[in-house]
Amino acid sequence: MHMEGKKPGKMGRVRTTVTLDPDVAKVLEDLQRERGQGLSEVLNDLVRSGPANAPVRAPFVQRTSPIGITGPSCTGEILGMDDDQRFPVTG
Repeated sequence: MHMEGKKPGKMGRVRTTVTLDPDVAKVLEDLQRERGQGLSEVLNDLVRSGPANAPVRAPFVQRTSPIGITGPSCTGEILGMDDDQRFPVTG
């Protein structure tokens, strides 16, 4: 990477060489013509906007299982149990 005219510790503009597959280069060229922008501008805009076809992830849901304890007054009882008592094997 080549850094142009910036103080140490400041990223600033960075020049680098990338190799694009022909289909990606075609899309970028089309976007350049469409938007009237240079390659760097188009590429920066696309990277900032994120992947266009990224899969939408389902929200995380914590699943719990009842362990037969009815309230916080049983904390000492829970701590005194071993794993087999707290999590009995079923089925």
